[in-house]
This record gives sequence, structure tokens and C-alpha cells, in this order.
Amino acid sequence: NSLYRIVCPAARKLRQFIYQDAGLLTSLYYAWQGCTELESVPNIDTSNVTDFQYSLHSTAIRQGPNWDTSSSTTFKAMFAACRFLEKVPEYDYSSVTDLSSMFSACENLKSLKVGNAPNVTNASSMFSRCASLASIAFTGGGVSTATNLSSIFYYCHKLSVLQNFRTNSATNLSSSTIIGNINTPTSILCTPSITAALCI
Repeated sequence: NSLYRIVCPAARKLRQFIYQDAGLLTSLYYAWQGCTELESVPNIDTSNVTDFQYSLHSTAIRQGPNWDTSSSTTFKAMFAACRFLEKVPEYDYSSVTDLSSMFSACENLKSLKVGNAPNVTNASSMFSRCASLASIAFTGGGVSTATNLSSIFYYCHKLSVLQNFRTNSATNLSSSTIIGNINTPTSILCTPSITAALCI
């Protein structure tokens, strides 16, 4: 029921992957992690998958697959270090508790929409080191239930639009841990605003 490293690192140069009977899958934990030349994965049936952590870490994909993520509880580092990633579908975040480092070091990602994540507790470093990321729009409550938001936007130098970012449950929240070395924090637009120092 898992693809745990069934492909990589034994086939690091794999460029395409085809899999059947995917409806039986319950985990994609580390499935393609380390497949540095993998450019695409199929839109397989992932309706029963609960664990996506590190599944596409360090791959060469440019667009996130259209997967059913309604059963997922963790997206930890799912796309981390995907340097060529440019577009991500609007995934179902409704059951997810861990979003930590999900998009960390996705250097080409410029804009993103994140769905309501009513059960998330950890969103630390979710977008850290996304050097080109300029706009993030959260829908619904976004990540408002997260208690850990440390370094969520660390080194996001180009971030200028931040919509519906709420920090209702955060226990470790300060401008230094959230914004890191962002160049122009006063240009960030928040709805509703979180602090006068970060939003206008």
C-alpha cells in the first residue's frame, strides 16, 4: 500500500513514472524523493493516501499533480527543494495537520493559493527560501489553527501580497520568526491584517 522509495534512489535519472492500481495506495511517503530528473508523475488515484510527506522532494517537476488529497494528514516537505516548480493545484487541506516545509526552497514558485486547513498545527518553514514567491492567498481560515508558524516566510524576499493570513492559534509568533529577512515588510497586504508592523 506504499511506494516508499520503490523508485528512488535506485533510479535517480527517471523522467517519467507510470503506475496502475493506485487506488490501493495509502502512502506516498518518500515515493520519488531524490529523483532529481523526474519531470512529471501521473494523476493517479490518491483518494486513500494519508501520507504525502517528502513524496516529490527534490524532483524536477514544474507542475504539481492533480491528486485527490482529501484523506491526507501530512504534506510535510512534499515539494521541498523542487527548484523548477511553477504551478500547484488547489489541493484539499481539510484533514492535514502538518504542512511544515511543504514548499521550502521552491525557488521558481511565484504565486500560490492555499485552501482552508482547519486541522493544521504545524506550518513552520512552509514557504521558507521561496526566493521568487510574490503572492500567497489563503482561503477560508487558512492556517489559523497552526500553533507553530516559525520561519514560515523565511527568506521570501519578494513576498509582497499576503491575503487572509491569520495567526489565531500561534504560540511562537514574532516578526523575526515569520518574516525573516524579507526586504519590504510594510508592502505586505493582509486580510485581515495581523500586526501593523507587517501589514497595511
